[in-house]
Amino acid sequence: MAAYDFSDYEAVSTIKYRDYDGSIKEMHPKEALSFNGENIPYETQAITYFMVAQLLEQANLNLENSKVVLRRKAGELYNQFVVDEELVKRNNGKKPTDAMINSAINADDDYVKLNLQVNQLQTKYSILKDLFKAFEQRKDLMQSLSAQKRAEYNIGSNTVLRN
Repeated sequence: MAAYDFSDYEAVSTIKYRDYDGSIKEMHPKEALSFNGENIPYETQAITYFMVAQLLEQANLNLENSKVVLRRKAGELYNQFVVDEELVKRNNGKKPTDAMINSAINADDDYVKLNLQVNQLQTKYSILKDLFKAFEQRKDLMQSLSAQKRAEYNIGSNTVLRN
């Protein structure tokens, strides 16, 4: 089995976003997700979760919009290459095959740039989706710890000591 080397991969250390007041803020996922059993951040969980959900929706919108632009460019190029004289000539004077047209589309610089942009937006969306899932897991863990603390408190307060 081949080993995968991700040593040159740049891990996400911060996520920059525009806050409700218009200011640019940074979120450090590791810090935002961490807590301990003694200090459970109930007051920030919901708002941070909501903010990540909003960022996820915006990333999804940007991704879907870029896919529309990519499909439009592919359609324009298809129509252009269907009647391209060089492709017709290479196909013995006949309409170019779909394979020839698709190859020409995939080689177009503008199409490649748009495709790379879609890939970048897909990566950003996936990172935010994973962060959103991590906040859901954090919420579940916070609930479990709270329930455990309540149970420990109730056991301690219901204990009767006899001499």
